[in-house]
Amino acid sequence: MNLLERIGIDRSVLCDFIVLRVDTEKLKNNIQNEGEKSYSKIVYDDKSPVELENGKRVGKLVIKNSRIGKLTVSFEKNNLSGKQYVNSSLELMVSADNNNIQNLNTAEYQTRIIDVFNELEERYGVIVDYSTIMIKKLELNATFFLNEAYEKAANLTSNQKCTPKKIRKKSE
Repeated sequence: MNLLERIGIDRSVLCDFIVLRVDTEKLKNNIQNEGEKSYSKIVYDDKSPVELENGKRVGKLVIKNSRIGKLTVSFEKNNLSGKQYVNSSLELMVSADNNNIQNLNTAEYQTRIIDVFNELEERYGVIVDYSTIMIKKLELNATFFLNEAYEKAANLTSNQKCTPKKIRKKSE
């Protein structure tokens, strides 16, 4: 793999997208047949506005997969106001092959988002409208080549080494 030295997007949490449909048979079949580590859970709630084709309503849906990250959709109630709402989030991994070494630029990140939602539809039967999507968390990092052995560079970047001596002495 040819790494690019750059500052870019590492991982993120996306929210405020709308689940339009869930094919529960496709979801169940794909999770059972996958060799990779995957997990899914669906809980039904008659009060939820997320309705399936069979008339059941989704109270909570979780899909965790090493290729996409973790999708969570849940019907919730605010304890203070009593208002009910649907909370949706996707913990997005930067790479489909569970490789966290190379970060993404903005164009690659946009493509990655589209690819993940396409995979959710094709493999798991989850159709999403992501026209209202928002970024809740965004992690940036810098990818660069080391001139020293990793162990030596890791020691230089530990919190203890970066902390000023004045503060370090108080905490020791």
